[in-house]
Amino acid sequence: MKNQPDFIKEMDRLAEKWDISALIRMEDGEGPIAEKAYGFADAGKQRPLRFSDRFCLSAHDLFFLALCFLHLFQQGKLRLSDKISEFIPEYPEGKRITIAQLLRMESGIPDELYQVRMPALQQDPHHAALSDEEKYRREYEEKARDAAFSDVYRHVAGLPLIHTPGQEEDGNVTAVWFLAEILRRHQGMTPLEYLMERIFAPLSLADTRPGNDATVDLFACMGETTLVSVPNLAPAHAFTTTLSDMHKLARALAEGRLLSRRVLQLALRVKRDYNGLGFCRMGEIYHADVFPGMLGNWLRIYFNFDEKMSWVILCNRDFTMRREPQTGWCAFPMELRRFWQYTRAYPDQPELVKITGKNVWDAMGVEITQAQYSYVPDAKTCVAVSLARRHPVYMLKDHGLAVGIIALTINEKKKEYHVDFLQVDHRLQGRGYGRILLAHGIDILKAAGAKKLEIGVNRFNTPAQRLYLNVGFKLERIYEDFMELKMEL
Repeated sequence: MKNQPDFIKEMDRLAEKWDISALIRMEDGEGPIAEKAYGFADAGKQRPLRFSDRFCLSAHDLFFLALCFLHLFQQGKLRLSDKISEFIPEYPEGKRITIAQLLRMESGIPDELYQVRMPALQQDPHHAALSDEEKYRREYEEKARDAAFSDVYRHVAGLPLIHTPGQEEDGNVTAVWFLAEILRRHQGMTPLEYLMERIFAPLSLADTRPGNDATVDLFACMGETTLVSVPNLAPAHAFTTTLSDMHKLARALAEGRLLSRRVLQLALRVKRDYNGLGFCRMGEIYHADVFPGMLGNWLRIYFNFDEKMSWVILCNRDFTMRREPQTGWCAFPMELRRFWQYTRAYPDQPELVKITGKNVWDAMGVEITQAQYSYVPDAKTCVAVSLARRHPVYMLKDHGLAVGIIALTINEKKKEYHVDFLQVDHRLQGRGYGRILLAHGIDILKAAGAKKLEIGVNRFNTPAQRLYLNVGFKLERIYEDFMELKMEL
């Protein structure tokens, strides 16, 4: 990996910034990149995390359930388009819902946990008298506990669907219990049994075993920012594992040994908000998420096919989040992933897309340096002003990143054609993206009828001047603070 020392230095900086407690291992086709331990296994005794520490996860987490169903699909034993009525015929809505919709959390089945059990808990006077942290612990236990499918089914069987299947993502925990029941009826095995026998054993995950013998304490995040100590529970769907074993799993995914590339590409064919079938896709990086999970240890796996890159983050303290001035809500894994992508992104297949309500937040994540604020407003302001004026504004995307934005004035009646704003994310400047973005903007204006273009640029903004002159603008006028440039089309 190029720039390996810079990546490790940045990872250390971010770990300190976010005060994380996690084990991290990263590797690519050329070998190990980093293996780091941050934080404490026992916060009270200040015992540092060790690579041998054991973490508790749940076979009912969506990622692990997806592994089971994708594995069966790969063997031709079921189809992801199968209706759940084929397995649970007693459910009257099952003819409308597919396995894929359960895995995407878009089934529309009522949420048994949050529509039934949690409201009942809120009406309990004893629960109402608890402090916020005590309530959080109690609700955490309710989510993680064992539940018979018959009880879950009884709570939702008579309720209407909350939306048409496939119409929207609902994050429905009930889907987990339906998936587990389908696997039990189809294979005669629980998800944990299937994982242990059909997936973990063939990969030689010798340190992964059923039950909960975790060696770390546990903190979950309440309300994005407050860490709360929660108990290590041992429901029937629990298993413990190590960083080494989870990295073996990640390597098997990155190298196509567990699931074929065809099956993984199907799973990673995102429908909305980057989410696939138990996996997520952010540009050329794919990741699997147990965050938050049915139990309180958190796992995040990243991988990339072409470079056979994989990294695992296994933590016993939930990641807190906060709003950053430019990027909005942010957390340690988001910043680390972005840094990896930004350091490696050079023009590959840049695509210009018009900014709409669906992608506007990506565009607003474009960052400029503090020094550039003397010349231009930030991306949020540029986008907001342009949309308010009904001016078209576009975003250049590459490697799954919002590279830059360009806002245009197009008024055919008045023959007005301008480049209002142009910004390239400061982490990607100097790589040719500005020239690509400006060339796209000029093509759009020319197609709209522009015969000439004029643009103003701050007299001390040398990089912007160089860009405009390189694409064909000519110096027209120079004033004290800015200069005018012109181009004949």
